[in-house]
Amino acid sequence: MRHPQRNALQKHLRAGGVDTPLPRPPHLSDAYGDLGLKKGAFPFSEEIADTELSLPIGPHMSLEDANYVVELIHPFVPD
Repeated sequence: MRHPQRNALQKHLRAGGVDTPLPRPPHLSDAYGDLGLKKGAFPFSEEIADTELSLPIGPHMSLEDANYVVELIHPFVPD
């Protein structure tokens, strides 16, 4: 998910026990390291990565777990 206050949201979720890994733009990942691309090479991709976090999802989650994550996110949703 993307949010303009991604870091604050991540900190809030972490305090609630929810892990939210942060993405890395592909051109800055180790997989493309041999290309020598630097920060600024793909600004749109970097902007997305700077506002995005990964929420837990999968068959291992119960409905209660999913609802818990939603409730934690709720304060960051504008009215």
